[in-house]
Amino acid sequence: MNRDLVEWLACPTDRSHRLQLHAAAEGDDVEEGELSCQTCSSAYPIVGGIPMFLTTEHNRLSQLQQHEKEAREDEYARGERYISEVARLPQLDAVGAALGDCRGLRILDAGCGKGEVTSVARAAARIVAFDFAWSGLIEHCLRRAATVDLIQADACRMPLRDGIFDAVISTELLQHFASREQRAAFLAHLGRVLKPGGRLVLTTSNWNSYQQRAGVPQQGFFGNGIFRRHFQPSELRAELEPQFDIEELLPVQIYLPKTYRLVQSLGKNAVHWDRFWRRRSLSFAYSDHLLAQCRRRRGAEDADELSALR
Repeated sequence: MNRDLVEWLACPTDRSHRLQLHAAAEGDDVEEGELSCQTCSSAYPIVGGIPMFLTTEHNRLSQLQQHEKEAREDEYARGERYISEVARLPQLDAVGAALGDCRGLRILDAGCGKGEVTSVARAAARIVAFDFAWSGLIEHCLRRAATVDLIQADACRMPLRDGIFDAVISTELLQHFASREQRAAFLAHLGRVLKPGGRLVLTTSNWNSYQQRAGVPQQGFFGNGIFRRHFQPSELRAELEPQFDIEELLPVQIYLPKTYRLVQSLGKNAVHWDRFWRRRSLSFAYSDHLLAQCRRRRGAEDADELSALR
Protein backbone atom coordinates (compact mmCIF):
# COMPACT_ATOMS: atom_id res chain seq x y z
CA MET A 1 0.00 0.00 0.00
CA ASN A 2 1.05 3.59 -0.46
CA ARG A 3 2.11 5.02 2.89
CA ASP A 4 -0.18 8.03 2.53
CA LEU A 5 -3.26 5.76 2.25
CA VAL A 6 -3.49 5.87 6.03
CA GLU A 7 -4.71 9.47 5.72
CA TRP A 8 -7.78 8.19 3.84
CA LEU A 9 -8.64 5.37 6.23
CA ALA A 10 -11.00 5.15 9.19
CA CYS A 11 -11.41 2.39 11.74
CA PRO A 12 -14.44 0.26 10.77
CA THR A 13 -14.97 -0.62 14.42
CA ASP A 14 -15.51 2.89 15.83
CA ARG A 15 -15.18 5.19 12.72
CA SER A 16 -12.14 6.90 14.26
CA HIS A 17 -9.72 8.63 11.88
CA ARG A 18 -6.87 8.06 14.31
CA LEU A 19 -5.22 5.11 12.60
CA GLN A 20 -1.48 4.73 13.09
CA LEU A 21 0.77 2.90 10.66
CA HIS A 22 3.43 0.54 11.99
CA ALA A 23 5.80 -0.67 9.28
CA ALA A 24 9.28 -2.10 9.63
CA ALA A 25 10.56 -0.77 6.32
CA GLU A 26 10.89 2.88 5.35
CA GLY A 27 9.73 4.28 2.02
CA ASP A 28 6.43 5.09 0.38
CA ASP A 29 5.47 1.48 -0.40
CA VAL A 30 4.40 -0.63 2.61
CA GLU A 31 4.37 -4.42 2.09
CA GLU A 32 4.05 -5.66 5.66
CA GLY A 33 2.97 -3.99 8.87
CA GLU A 34 -0.06 -3.07 10.94
CA LEU A 35 -2.65 -0.35 11.34
CA SER A 36 -3.81 0.38 14.88
CA CYS A 37 -6.72 2.50 16.03
CA GLN A 38 -5.67 5.00 18.68
CA THR A 39 -9.25 5.21 19.97
CA CYS A 40 -10.47 1.61 20.36
CA SER A 41 -7.09 -0.20 20.12
CA SER A 42 -8.23 -2.40 17.22
CA ALA A 43 -5.37 -3.67 15.07
CA TYR A 44 -5.44 -4.57 11.38
CA PRO A 45 -2.55 -6.35 9.63
CA ILE A 46 -1.03 -5.36 6.30
CA VAL A 47 -0.07 -8.43 4.27
CA GLY A 48 1.44 -8.27 0.80
CA GLY A 49 0.70 -4.55 0.67
CA ILE A 50 -3.02 -5.06 1.41
CA PRO A 51 -4.59 -3.79 4.66
CA MET A 52 -6.86 -6.51 6.08
CA PHE A 53 -9.93 -5.11 7.83
CA LEU A 54 -11.60 -8.55 7.79
CA THR A 55 -9.70 -10.62 10.32
CA THR A 56 -11.08 -13.37 12.55
CA GLU A 57 -11.49 -10.80 15.31
CA HIS A 58 -13.13 -8.14 13.16
CA ASN A 59 -15.25 -10.26 10.80
CA ARG A 60 -18.86 -9.07 11.20
CA LEU A 61 -20.15 -10.35 7.88
CA SER A 62 -23.70 -11.61 7.83
CA GLN A 63 -24.28 -15.32 7.25
CA LEU A 64 -25.09 -14.70 3.57
CA GLN A 65 -22.03 -12.50 3.13
CA GLN A 66 -19.81 -15.11 4.75
CA HIS A 67 -21.27 -17.80 2.48
CA GLU A 68 -20.59 -15.65 -0.58
CA LYS A 69 -17.07 -14.83 0.59
CA GLU A 70 -16.25 -18.54 0.92
CA ALA A 71 -17.81 -19.28 -2.49
CA ARG A 72 -15.80 -16.45 -4.10
CA GLU A 73 -12.58 -17.65 -2.51
CA ASP A 74 -13.25 -21.14 -3.86
CA GLU A 75 -14.16 -19.75 -7.28
CA TYR A 76 -10.94 -17.74 -7.55
CA ALA A 77 -8.84 -20.66 -6.26
CA ARG A 78 -10.26 -22.90 -9.00
CA GLY A 79 -9.91 -20.23 -11.67
CA GLU A 80 -13.61 -20.56 -12.51
CA ARG A 81 -15.60 -17.95 -14.41
CA TYR A 82 -19.39 -17.79 -14.56
CA ILE A 83 -19.32 -15.27 -17.40
CA SER A 84 -16.69 -15.05 -20.13
CA GLU A 85 -14.50 -11.98 -20.59
CA VAL A 86 -16.04 -11.34 -24.01
CA ALA A 87 -19.60 -11.58 -22.62
CA ARG A 88 -18.77 -8.99 -19.99
CA LEU A 89 -17.27 -6.47 -22.44
CA PRO A 90 -20.56 -4.56 -22.97
CA GLN A 91 -20.81 -3.91 -19.22
CA LEU A 92 -17.19 -2.77 -19.01
CA ASP A 93 -17.78 -0.52 -22.01
CA ALA A 94 -20.89 1.00 -20.41
CA VAL A 95 -19.13 1.62 -17.09
CA GLY A 96 -16.20 3.25 -18.87
CA ALA A 97 -18.50 5.49 -20.89
CA ALA A 98 -20.45 6.53 -17.77
CA LEU A 99 -17.25 7.21 -15.82
CA GLY A 100 -15.78 9.30 -18.64
CA ASP A 101 -12.36 10.95 -18.49
CA CYS A 102 -11.00 10.12 -15.05
CA ARG A 103 -7.55 11.67 -15.39
CA GLY A 104 -6.64 13.55 -12.22
CA LEU A 105 -9.50 11.95 -10.24
CA ARG A 106 -9.66 9.79 -7.13
CA ILE A 107 -11.70 6.67 -7.83
CA LEU A 108 -13.10 3.96 -5.54
CA ASP A 109 -13.99 0.51 -6.89
CA ALA A 110 -16.39 -1.03 -4.36
CA GLY A 111 -16.41 -4.82 -4.68
CA CYS A 112 -13.54 -4.99 -7.16
CA GLY A 113 -13.01 -8.76 -7.41
CA LYS A 114 -9.97 -9.42 -9.60
CA GLY A 115 -10.01 -5.91 -11.06
CA GLU A 116 -11.67 -6.29 -14.44
CA VAL A 117 -13.78 -3.19 -13.84
CA THR A 118 -11.04 -1.35 -11.95
CA SER A 119 -9.09 -1.37 -15.20
CA VAL A 120 -11.54 1.04 -16.88
CA ALA A 121 -10.31 3.70 -14.42
CA ARG A 122 -6.60 2.98 -14.86
CA ALA A 123 -6.00 6.58 -16.06
CA ALA A 124 -7.15 7.99 -12.70
CA ALA A 125 -4.70 9.82 -10.48
CA ARG A 126 -5.45 7.40 -7.64
CA ILE A 127 -7.58 4.29 -7.24
CA VAL A 128 -8.66 2.50 -4.08
CA ALA A 129 -10.30 -0.88 -4.68
CA PHE A 130 -11.72 -3.19 -2.05
CA ASP A 131 -13.31 -6.59 -1.81
CA PHE A 132 -13.93 -9.14 0.92
CA ALA A 133 -12.39 -12.05 -1.03
CA TRP A 134 -8.66 -12.24 -0.38
CA SER A 135 -7.95 -14.50 -3.39
CA GLY A 136 -9.44 -11.95 -5.79
CA LEU A 137 -7.32 -9.14 -4.33
CA ILE A 138 -4.15 -11.25 -4.65
CA GLU A 139 -4.94 -11.75 -8.35
CA HIS A 140 -6.10 -8.17 -8.95
CA CYS A 141 -4.94 -7.08 -12.41
CA LEU A 142 -3.68 -3.67 -11.17
CA ARG A 143 -2.20 -4.93 -7.92
CA ARG A 144 1.29 -3.61 -8.58
CA ALA A 145 0.26 -0.29 -10.15
CA ALA A 146 1.74 2.64 -8.21
CA THR A 147 -1.56 4.56 -8.27
CA VAL A 148 -3.67 1.66 -6.93
CA ASP A 149 -4.31 0.64 -3.33
CA LEU A 150 -6.18 -2.57 -2.47
CA ILE A 151 -8.08 -3.19 0.76
CA GLN A 152 -9.83 -6.24 2.18
CA ALA A 153 -13.02 -4.91 3.75
CA ASP A 154 -16.76 -5.30 4.28
CA ALA A 155 -18.89 -3.16 1.95
CA CYS A 156 -21.26 -2.37 4.82
CA ARG A 157 -18.41 -1.20 7.08
CA MET A 158 -16.09 0.67 4.72
CA PRO A 159 -12.84 1.69 6.45
CA LEU A 160 -12.69 4.99 4.57
CA ARG A 161 -13.06 8.62 5.57
CA ASP A 162 -15.84 10.88 4.31
CA GLY A 163 -15.65 12.94 1.13
CA ILE A 164 -12.49 11.42 -0.37
CA PHE A 165 -13.44 10.30 -3.86
CA ASP A 166 -14.44 12.10 -7.03
CA ALA A 167 -16.20 8.98 -8.33
CA VAL A 168 -17.18 5.49 -7.21
CA ILE A 169 -17.76 2.46 -9.41
CA SER A 170 -19.55 -0.62 -8.11
CA THR A 171 -20.56 -3.48 -10.39
CA GLU A 172 -22.83 -6.37 -9.48
CA LEU A 173 -22.47 -5.91 -5.72
CA LEU A 174 -25.79 -4.36 -4.68
CA GLN A 175 -27.61 -7.47 -5.92
CA HIS A 176 -25.96 -9.71 -3.31
CA PHE A 177 -27.42 -7.96 -0.24
CA ALA A 178 -30.58 -9.77 0.86
CA SER A 179 -32.19 -7.05 2.98
CA ARG A 180 -33.22 -3.49 2.18
CA GLU A 181 -31.38 -2.43 5.36
CA GLN A 182 -28.07 -3.88 4.16
CA ARG A 183 -28.45 -2.29 0.75
CA ALA A 184 -29.27 1.06 2.37
CA ALA A 185 -26.19 0.81 4.59
CA PHE A 186 -23.99 -0.01 1.59
CA LEU A 187 -25.37 2.87 -0.50
CA ALA A 188 -25.06 5.26 2.44
CA HIS A 189 -21.35 4.40 2.63
CA LEU A 190 -20.96 5.05 -1.12
CA GLY A 191 -22.54 8.47 -0.70
CA ARG A 192 -20.51 9.21 2.41
CA VAL A 193 -17.10 8.63 0.82
CA LEU A 194 -17.88 10.78 -2.23
CA LYS A 195 -16.95 14.43 -2.44
CA PRO A 196 -19.83 16.93 -2.84
CA GLY A 197 -21.10 16.43 -6.38
CA GLY A 198 -19.19 13.16 -6.68
CA ARG A 199 -20.40 10.56 -9.17
CA LEU A 200 -21.52 6.96 -8.72
CA VAL A 201 -21.59 4.41 -11.55
CA LEU A 202 -23.36 1.26 -10.38
CA THR A 203 -24.56 -1.88 -12.14
CA THR A 204 -26.84 -4.65 -10.92
CA SER A 205 -28.91 -7.55 -12.26
CA ASN A 206 -32.09 -6.74 -14.16
CA TRP A 207 -35.27 -8.75 -13.61
CA ASN A 208 -35.99 -8.90 -17.32
CA SER A 209 -39.02 -10.16 -19.21
CA TYR A 210 -37.36 -13.48 -20.06
CA GLN A 211 -36.92 -14.32 -16.39
CA GLN A 212 -40.40 -13.16 -15.44
CA ARG A 213 -42.07 -15.21 -18.20
CA ALA A 214 -40.00 -18.25 -17.25
CA GLY A 215 -41.05 -17.93 -13.61
CA VAL A 216 -37.53 -17.24 -12.39
CA PRO A 217 -37.83 -15.84 -8.84
CA GLN A 218 -36.76 -12.26 -8.31
CA GLN A 219 -34.28 -13.29 -5.65
CA GLY A 220 -32.68 -16.47 -4.40
CA PHE A 221 -29.62 -18.66 -4.76
CA PHE A 222 -28.59 -19.03 -8.37
CA GLY A 223 -25.89 -20.94 -10.27
CA ASN A 224 -22.90 -20.90 -7.98
CA GLY A 225 -24.97 -20.93 -4.78
CA ILE A 226 -24.57 -17.20 -4.11
CA PHE A 227 -27.59 -15.08 -3.22
CA ARG A 228 -28.66 -12.59 -5.87
CA ARG A 229 -31.59 -10.22 -6.26
CA HIS A 230 -32.79 -8.98 -9.65
CA PHE A 231 -34.08 -5.41 -9.81
CA GLN A 232 -36.67 -3.76 -11.97
CA PRO A 233 -35.68 -0.20 -13.04
CA SER A 234 -38.24 1.42 -10.72
CA GLU A 235 -36.95 -0.62 -7.78
CA LEU A 236 -33.36 0.37 -8.42
CA ARG A 237 -34.39 4.01 -8.54
CA ALA A 238 -36.17 3.67 -5.20
CA GLU A 239 -33.06 2.14 -3.62
CA LEU A 240 -30.72 4.85 -4.93
CA GLU A 241 -32.79 8.01 -4.50
CA PRO A 242 -32.32 8.51 -0.72
CA GLN A 243 -28.59 9.06 -1.34
CA PHE A 244 -28.24 10.02 -5.01
CA ASP A 245 -29.66 12.08 -7.84
CA ILE A 246 -30.00 9.67 -10.75
CA GLU A 247 -28.81 11.26 -13.97
CA GLU A 248 -29.33 8.24 -16.20
CA LEU A 249 -30.52 4.65 -15.95
CA LEU A 250 -29.55 2.36 -18.80
CA PRO A 251 -30.00 -1.28 -19.86
CA VAL A 252 -26.73 -3.16 -20.40
CA GLN A 253 -25.93 -6.56 -22.01
CA ILE A 254 -28.99 -6.56 -24.22
CA TYR A 255 -30.43 -9.64 -25.91
CA LEU A 256 -33.52 -8.80 -27.94
CA PRO A 257 -35.89 -11.69 -28.70
CA LYS A 258 -34.27 -14.41 -30.83
CA THR A 259 -30.93 -12.56 -30.98
CA TYR A 260 -28.91 -14.37 -28.28
CA ARG A 261 -26.93 -16.53 -30.72
CA LEU A 262 -26.41 -13.56 -33.01
CA VAL A 263 -25.01 -11.40 -30.19
CA GLN A 264 -22.80 -14.25 -28.98
CA SER A 265 -21.43 -14.73 -32.50
CA LEU A 266 -20.37 -11.07 -32.62
CA GLY A 267 -17.65 -11.66 -30.02
CA LYS A 268 -15.96 -8.40 -29.09
CA ASN A 269 -18.14 -6.56 -31.60
CA ALA A 270 -21.12 -7.18 -29.31
CA VAL A 271 -20.06 -3.91 -27.66
CA HIS A 272 -21.29 -2.02 -30.73
CA TRP A 273 -24.61 -3.89 -30.64
CA ASP A 274 -25.02 -2.96 -26.99
CA ARG A 275 -24.17 0.70 -27.60
CA PHE A 276 -26.79 0.89 -30.33
CA TRP A 277 -29.62 -0.52 -28.19
CA ARG A 278 -28.54 0.92 -24.82
CA ARG A 279 -30.49 4.17 -25.09
CA ARG A 280 -33.71 2.62 -26.36
CA SER A 281 -36.34 2.20 -23.68
CA LEU A 282 -37.61 -1.12 -25.08
CA SER A 283 -34.22 -2.63 -24.23
CA PHE A 284 -34.95 -2.53 -20.48
CA ALA A 285 -37.16 -5.59 -20.91
CA TYR A 286 -34.33 -7.57 -22.51
CA SER A 287 -31.12 -6.60 -20.73
CA ASP A 288 -29.19 -8.70 -18.24
CA HIS A 289 -28.07 -5.67 -16.23
CA LEU A 290 -29.00 -2.13 -15.30
CA LEU A 291 -26.52 0.73 -15.04
CA ALA A 292 -27.18 3.81 -12.93
CA GLN A 293 -25.19 7.00 -13.34
CA CYS A 294 -25.72 9.22 -10.29
CA ARG A 295 -24.56 12.24 -8.33
CA ARG A 296 -24.35 12.45 -4.58
CA ARG A 297 -27.66 13.93 -3.46
CA ARG A 298 -27.58 17.59 -2.44
CA GLY A 299 -29.30 16.82 0.86
CA ALA A 300 -26.38 14.59 1.87
CA GLU A 301 -23.97 17.46 1.19
CA ASP A 302 -26.05 19.81 3.33
CA ALA A 303 -25.95 17.28 6.18
CA ASP A 304 -22.15 17.15 5.97
CA GLU A 305 -21.87 20.93 6.03
CA LEU A 306 -24.21 21.13 9.03
CA SER A 307 -22.19 18.45 10.82
CA ALA A 308 -18.98 20.38 10.17
CA LEU A 309 -20.49 23.58 11.63
CA ARG A 310 -21.44 21.74 14.80
